[in-house]
Amino acid sequence: MDKTLLAGAISLSLVILPVQVLAFTPNVVGITVNDEVVIHGIQNVRDGGVINNGLVSDNAAITVTNGSSAGTANNTTVGDKGWLQITGALATGTIVNQGGLLDTKTAGTVIDSQINDGGHMTLGLNSQSKGYLNIAAGAELFVTNNDPYISDVTTHNPALPANVMIENLNVAGLVEIGPSWKGTSIVPLPLSDVLGPVLVTRINNVTLQGGDINLMAYSAGGQFNRLEIENLSGQGNFAMTTQLASNTGDFITVSQQATGQFGITVQDSGKEPQSADNLALVHINRGDAQFRLLNTGGVVDLGVYQYGLYSQESNGSTDWYLATSTEELPGTTPNVTAPMLSSAAQGVLNMAAAPRHILNAELSTLRQRQGELKADAEGTVGVWARYLTDDSRLSDNKNIAFKNTLSGMEIGADKQLGLNRGNMLIGAFTSYSSSDVKSTHDANGDIRSYGGGLYLTYLDQSGFYVDTVLKANRFNNKMNTQETRGEYNQNALTTSVESGYQWPVYANLVLEPYGKVSYSRIGSADYTLSNGMVAEVAKADSVQGELGTVLAASYSINQMTIKPYIKLAITREFTKSNAVAINNIGFDNDFSGNVGKYGVGINATVANNTAIFAEVDYLNGSKIETPVTANIGFRLRF
Repeated sequence: MDKTLLAGAISLSLVILPVQVLAFTPNVVGITVNDEVVIHGIQNVRDGGVINNGLVSDNAAITVTNGSSAGTANNTTVGDKGWLQITGALATGTIVNQGGLLDTKTAGTVIDSQINDGGHMTLGLNSQSKGYLNIAAGAELFVTNNDPYISDVTTHNPALPANVMIENLNVAGLVEIGPSWKGTSIVPLPLSDVLGPVLVTRINNVTLQGGDINLMAYSAGGQFNRLEIENLSGQGNFAMTTQLASNTGDFITVSQQATGQFGITVQDSGKEPQSADNLALVHINRGDAQFRLLNTGGVVDLGVYQYGLYSQESNGSTDWYLATSTEELPGTTPNVTAPMLSSAAQGVLNMAAAPRHILNAELSTLRQRQGELKADAEGTVGVWARYLTDDSRLSDNKNIAFKNTLSGMEIGADKQLGLNRGNMLIGAFTSYSSSDVKSTHDANGDIRSYGGGLYLTYLDQSGFYVDTVLKANRFNNKMNTQETRGEYNQNALTTSVESGYQWPVYANLVLEPYGKVSYSRIGSADYTLSNGMVAEVAKADSVQGELGTVLAASYSINQMTIKPYIKLAITREFTKSNAVAINNIGFDNDFSGNVGKYGVGINATVANNTAIFAEVDYLNGSKIETPVTANIGFRLRF
């Protein structure tokens, strides 16, 4: 018998192998060898050759092929950096340990295989596993689902299925069922627009012991998986790919019985579905198996909408669907309510609605910056600053719901001009604010607002006043979810006119009814999110009217004048349209309606040239609630 000695001297004092010998037969052809150790070399088994109780490791390989007749490897142990390859031949009782590989190629057959922690195994074209196949925790099995010899990722050429068959699969580790590629690129391409036939893999019995089975589509052929199982049991997870826009995807069918608890993670191709339809993922002939969606929040964001996992029973069988609601399942009444929006779509709509509210919060009123203007002499120059904070919950009761937390500052300067019957105040100001936009859909945003403007105020001796403001804003917007992010900018222009009358009703009480009209124009924005979602935010208008009254008192204490007041007002938004298109699906947000305002404040002259002011308001309407919006500031006169 021809033997090949291992290169290098081997000290028997260091390596003691009482049964196996440190030499191997390189070509096992028509003979049987026992207990050989193959390291740093290659052993070929063919033409009826048989190896029993072998060991392969340390950059060595055993190839078992058919030749004129099939070779056989019985009870082989594959160690670290060892490779056992079976092509058109048979391997029984194989054990693969850390760093080893059992590579079952074309028409190879394995019987009773154990893949331990850190071990790897493949099943290729027309291969099969009989008896048991155990994939331990930390071990991996890759199952080819297509014919690699006619697959070319550079062209749309649907592949034939690999026809892999497994009798009994026990999974505590990882199983991946996916394509082998042949062509100029090994990088998976996006799914083809033209779909090919499904790729079928058959397993008689599957027991999941906390393991995972991942299904991967053949992108170039536009082909998804069909995993056909007779019996399914245990607990573990599946990963699947879908293309809801084409109403297709990976599919698991259990023809006999399924019991246990299983999770499903779904990744969609990203193509935009034109309607919120359902897609079958799993069919169970009988059994009480339960499936749940493992995607964040228990939903799948597919384009604009969110999809959940729903089950439907019929004649003892159970089907599990991706759908926007149970009303979208086959045989049920169509859902008349709008489907749930995806996190990305929700974020786009929230961010489109937020600037209108920010402009309202920033727009300073005369009372919030005036101090005690009546005390100013002609030619007086004043500077002022105010800090503002606002915490609001907004919802259009349809598509938009978010919390807006704003903080900012305004700084201004003005000059008083004396007129025959009163005073004219001409001023300019600049502003900055930062807003956090958050929703329950894990769609968050950040808006930085930079602004500046002019104001003109007339105070008549009779108590009548008119206050006008013209303001420009620049918004820097950032939106993010767990899956995507986007950035864009917008411009806005706002003007307002407020008029009122200060009516003395008692010695130190003044009643001040007032009215206010404001108009804002917010610029359009077109942008693309990192997941490819396209958002088109149209130009938006806001027209608001406000009627209110202020009851103010005046007290003098130690040369200080203190004027506390209370305020009641009602504001109405008249504009009903704010058009947004997401992936060419149109939305029109409506924030029209009434809002009640209730506030308390104070103006105080604390020195000859210094005044301070503060106001806290509560707002409540059908589409907004602001538990607190507050302003505090000061004014200096020169």
